[in-house]
Amino acid sequence: MTLRLVNLSKKFVSKSRVVVAVDNVSLEVNDGEFFVLLGPSGCGKSTILNLVAGLEKPSGGEIFFGEELVASFEKKVFISPRERNIAMVFQSYALYPHLNVYDNIAFPLRISKHKEDLIKDSVNEVAKLLNIEDLLFAFPAELSGGQRQRVAIARAIVRRPRIFLLDEPLSNLDAKLRVSMRSDLKSLQRRLGVTTLYVTHDQIEAMTLGDRIAVLRAGKIEQIGTPEELYASPCNTFVATFIGTPPMNVLGADLILDKGLWFLEFGGIRLEIPSIKVFSSNLKAGSKIFFGIRPENISIARSSEKAHFLGSVRSIENLGKERLVLVELGSFEITLTTKESGIREGEKIQIYLDPDKVYLFKE
Repeated sequence: MTLRLVNLSKKFVSKSRVVVAVDNVSLEVNDGEFFVLLGPSGCGKSTILNLVAGLEKPSGGEIFFGEELVASFEKKVFISPRERNIAMVFQSYALYPHLNVYDNIAFPLRISKHKEDLIKDSVNEVAKLLNIEDLLFAFPAELSGGQRQRVAIARAIVRRPRIFLLDEPLSNLDAKLRVSMRSDLKSLQRRLGVTTLYVTHDQIEAMTLGDRIAVLRAGKIEQIGTPEELYASPCNTFVATFIGTPPMNVLGADLILDKGLWFLEFGGIRLEIPSIKVFSSNLKAGSKIFFGIRPENISIARSSEKAHFLGSVRSIENLGKERLVLVELGSFEITLTTKESGIREGEKIQIYLDPDKVYLFKE
């Protein structure tokens, strides 16, 4: 089942103001695709999910399930959530505490008045799929967070939905369990082949789960692409700093053309960059721009001939296999990663930036 949003908008009106939560969003999720909506809190990603589910009515635009129009503000079309045959999993699990696992999973089938034999077969099938067969007669209060989330997912998929909607379902789990559940969830989605729309503010979660990702800010889509595309070719500084851990360094600079060579000038420093970087970004000499470089593309130079800057180490974070080093370079700071262990806070070090790994942005 494909999902298509066309110029979708949602406004919330109160006595004091109008809030545009979703602003003219258009995207298409392919049949069987795991598509992630990624962005900071308040960017509109959960509102989009609620619009697709039918929990909210759009203020403009249209929603299509395949060729079926399920919501349109202009055409006065609105198909109810039940008729859309979607399944939704929330951050809070939303299990019924007075029902055991079996009855929680069976609940949507009983509401739809399925026969008990079919319900039993369906519940046992999804329980086996999610490795919770031995928990069917336990109650939610007796389960761990990961087990509760598996039950919530089982209850969602037992109905064989057309589209699977997940709203930050792993955010209540501890770090180790989140990693395990990410792997299980991706594997499950592949086996089911159900078109999935997943909301998160965690870019690691988005990068590991999504076939494609839409990065949102203030109700608008900034960029859509595969995890690899967003990491390698961010369209602006917002996407560049939102994708990647640790985030990309972004600094303001003047773009200078001098005797046929291109330079970035910032903080009294000039950094020569390849001309192809400028031509591919469609920028002009004399422009005030932003440039970015990821921490892994900055290194400590042991020879002053290979160094671009002399900086002072402000802080060091030990990440195990490497160290995250914050370096002061005059009036600005940059972050780099290194495997060197002998660095100390306050130490002066030589810094090399790989010019081939620099990104140029207008904004």
